[in-house]
Amino acid sequence: MRVIEEGKIPEKETKKRCSQCKTRFAYTPADVQSDRDGKYVVCPGCKTFIDVTPPFTGYH
Repeated sequence: MRVIEEGKIPEKETKKRCSQCKTRFAYTPADVQSDRDGKYVVCPGCKTFIDVTPPFTGYH
């Protein structure tokens, strides 16, 4: 194997709008927190927890 180019891959940003304070913000996978109920991010405006758990699509 040979290295063609070294570099840092930019993190993917996802945009969301808070339903409480209507703040629009972007987050990266590093901002996502998890607990037993699922994955969430914290709104930078009002500090509300916003669910980012992917929807269940069924069994394959």
